[in-house]
Amino acid sequence: MMKIEYLEDGSDDCPLLRLYGFERDDVVALHNACIALAEGRLKDFRVDGQTWAQSIDDGTLILRCTAKNRGSRMGKTPTDPLAMELNADGWREVAERIEPFLADLDGYTWLNDEGDFNVLLSQTGQW
Repeated sequence: MMKIEYLEDGSDDCPLLRLYGFERDDVVALHNACIALAEGRLKDFRVDGQTWAQSIDDGTLILRCTAKNRGSRMGKTPTDPLAMELNADGWREVAERIEPFLADLDGYTWLNDEGDFNVLLSQTGQW
């Protein structure tokens, strides 16, 4: 099960939201969601609302297709979900960054490094 955890500090890369502890099927589902956003079949996708994802310490993430790349965004209130707001090309790029994990779960990649926080994909949670 993919874990979603927000880290405010503890590294020069913080704040960051890390997606870790996943199985291959979890990565396939995330990749498919990014493709669907890029193709316009989805407008929003709430990752922490999926059966294959688990929020750690209220880590939340909604993926949203927007007209412009806005990167990662903090919610307007503390209870609002964290968001990645990218255009279709941005979601295609994220899908490409996920593709190596479809064959091999080792390593890590930054799904997003623009906006309010970085978004990390790492099976071990390390980077």
